[in-house]
Amino acid sequence: MKIECVALTHNGVVRDHNEDSILCEGWLRNEPMIRPIRFTSQIGTGEAKVFAVSDGLGGHNSGEVASQLALVLITQQLVHTSNHSEEKISALLNDIHFTTVAVSRSVDSMSAMGATIAGLYLHGLGKSFLFNVGDSRIYRRVDRFLEQLSLDDRAVSETFGETNRNQSNSNLILQCIGGSTEFSKIQPHVSEHQIGPLGETYLICSDGLSDMLSQDEIELAFAGSLEDTVMRLFQAACDAGGRDNISIMIIEVSPDESLNTPPSGPSNDIGDEVHDG
Repeated sequence: MKIECVALTHNGVVRDHNEDSILCEGWLRNEPMIRPIRFTSQIGTGEAKVFAVSDGLGGHNSGEVASQLALVLITQQLVHTSNHSEEKISALLNDIHFTTVAVSRSVDSMSAMGATIAGLYLHGLGKSFLFNVGDSRIYRRVDRFLEQLSLDDRAVSETFGETNRNQSNSNLILQCIGGSTEFSKIQPHVSEHQIGPLGETYLICSDGLSDMLSQDEIELAFAGSLEDTVMRLFQAACDAGGRDNISIMIIEVSPDESLNTPPSGPSNDIGDEVHDG
């Protein structure tokens, strides 16, 4: 299979630092970016790759540490372990949750640090698993429309295709990775998906995008190249207020047996950073 991944993370308009982190095939980024980065690669029969977004909890200590820790641990656990199932991935996410709680208990400055996570695990045999904890989201594009595949762990659920930007408790999440100094099991959302013969397109994002734009508005941004789409989504979220950190990742998976070139890694001409937002 051929994989194209274009991603961007940024602190947004209001916040002065970024607590989101993004993971593309082992490449992890937390520093704000002014343009998206592209990865092009193949995945062989015995290979596995992980793509994910993690959003450090606002109002908690060391959210950026929690989001990076979650992504480091998930890629280590998933890529180097075979024969995955929904139950095994759920158990791995609980292990990561307990590790995060243990770290937060041992360091005062990281007390109760936590993060959401949403991601895609791809195996070369065409098997894929989607997973999320919290309110970062995963969508699949079907024709011109988006289907939300993740489940929000929120106290208030929005109606289809709509976002209430003025609802004060709409960002109250029910579970996350870490987020407490007490050990208690979480219930991750994990589902297995078979890649279709024509491939799939996925959007993974933090709530800095989905809280600012309705699903209809997100759908309308898909046009042109993946880079153009990511930049349109980012700009629209900023124009709508940009109150939170914004992370956007689009992954295209397609059969391409004729592609024999090695993985390109990040494209050097589009991955710049900015430190002052």
